[in-house]
Amino acid sequence: MPTRTELVAELEALRRELAEARAQAGQPEPEHAGTPDESPEEETGEAHASPLSWAMSQLEDTELDTLAKQFIAELEDLHHDKPLVTVFAAFVLGYVLGRAR
Repeated sequence: MPTRTELVAELEALRRELAEARAQAGQPEPEHAGTPDESPEEETGEAHASPLSWAMSQLEDTELDTLAKQFIAELEDLHHDKPLVTVFAAFVLGYVLGRAR
């Protein structure tokens, strides 16, 4: 497993290559390019937060409700749109539940 210093050195090499490629393409450097030590997670104290809790914090309640309603509507229409997938899913679910005993 590579050490932190090896990873930082590789990251810097990749950033140099990216900067050279952008210079050749005529694109400006992004303004928010930070150093490897600058991490927004460390600043906010959320370094140990799970990805799920981070994703949930990014969604508003109305967005979450909308996504849940869309997901339920797609599940309800699944047997009309793709009956073979529904049959296969039922078979797999039955097999897994039967083997769980």
